[in-house]
Amino acid sequence: MKKNQNQYLYIQLAETLRDQIKSGAIQTGQFLPSENELSRQFGISRISVRKALELLVQEGLVVRKMGQGTLVCLDPPETDSTKSRTLRVASASPSHFANICFSWLAKEFEKEVPGVKVALLNFPSNQFWESVQDSRLMGIVPEILVVSDWLFTEVEDYEEFEDLHQSVRITGNFFYPKLLHAFRRDNVLRGIPVTFSSVFMVYNPQLFERQSMAVPDSSWTLDQLLAAAKQLTLDTNGDGIIDQYGFGISPSHIRWPVIALQNGVDFSQLHHSPDQLRASLELFHQLLYLDRSAILHAFNMNQVGQDPFLNEKVAMMFTTMLEIAYWRNSGITFQPEAVPVRFGPNISSLLVANGLMVPSDCDEPELAHAFIEFIIRPDIQENMLKQFGFLSVLKPINDQLLDRNFLEAANMLDNQLGDSHFGYNIFPEYEQLIELSKTLAMFWNGLDSVSQTIEKLAAMFANRNVK
Repeated sequence: MKKNQNQYLYIQLAETLRDQIKSGAIQTGQFLPSENELSRQFGISRISVRKALELLVQEGLVVRKMGQGTLVCLDPPETDSTKSRTLRVASASPSHFANICFSWLAKEFEKEVPGVKVALLNFPSNQFWESVQDSRLMGIVPEILVVSDWLFTEVEDYEEFEDLHQSVRITGNFFYPKLLHAFRRDNVLRGIPVTFSSVFMVYNPQLFERQSMAVPDSSWTLDQLLAAAKQLTLDTNGDGIIDQYGFGISPSHIRWPVIALQNGVDFSQLHHSPDQLRASLELFHQLLYLDRSAILHAFNMNQVGQDPFLNEKVAMMFTTMLEIAYWRNSGITFQPEAVPVRFGPNISSLLVANGLMVPSDCDEPELAHAFIEFIIRPDIQENMLKQFGFLSVLKPINDQLLDRNFLEAANMLDNQLGDSHFGYNIFPEYEQLIELSKTLAMFWNGLDSVSQTIEKLAAMFANRNVK
């Protein structure tokens, strides 16, 4: 992104509103939400909102009404022969899946269903359900919601969404059972997974080649991996400052717990025995602050130019296929390879997924079901993997198109996805996850020792039990 962030945001908002107006998601003669509402809904400043609206005024799409708001301009009424149906799809933003793949999916669906226009509405991830409710209050009920597995767990009333079991009547036997189970509530399928990934480690083969080092394979021990990380931690330009690291470690709850799981940590019992985290924390502390062969790395989709792995400043890190698809779309200059080495005795990983939900009160439920059946069709799932790198939710497609070594490294060989877990399975209480993240903050910054962190965790859980 070459332009400054504010400029990007107002152009993005203008594009979103323009698409909604032209597709009919926002009707002619209807007032847009107020500047305050748009600012809150899209998570941007009022200045950016105002600049976006000014662009639409200049294009003749909207007009300002003093004391009333911003009105979508009236067009000549459509005749029956030109009238089209609109499938409104609301996606949490930012989203690798929606940003990269959805435009193609919409065009393909529109080809197959003449007279239908797919309109994508982007809602900020941290206010997704509030934005869905705001949209409903304005009379706009999306036919499809694109949600992550975490967002799915935040639904207040699952009965407000369609039962989608009929949509998988043809392909159901090909699904990984664990993915369908993740989107069930009370034995009712309230969402359909459309892509997913395990969390696994990758490496940059070019950095290994530059140091004439052998690349990791399944015979490597953890000690060999740690030794390689030290060798790959370098001052490449001779200025006395390390500018290349062996590992990138993310403090995100959908990254670091993989190492804890592989070391046998049972997060559901953490309140009884926080000391079970000790081995994992000692490994992180060694990498980050003793060996100094790792750097703390938090991924941000809006900061591509600052990503250390993409810029070949980190040799190994945990990632997902969704993130790799984003890297490819961003012009990555090397092919990341999966690392088959484990950090503990267990073969464990985390899972992330994107799914679709259909609100029961949407205007076009039949069209929504048709879209879901379209997106999980084997040919569409195959193209999503071939063209964009998104894993299929249908196991036979991944088995056919992906290398067995990758499937093994990503813990995807068996039908049950091995000992892999969705985040909400290992952190059933979201409040516990938030408290855990806060307690670990000083540790990640190198300001608390492992023992101090364990003591803080014990105190945190003791306080929770008292309450």
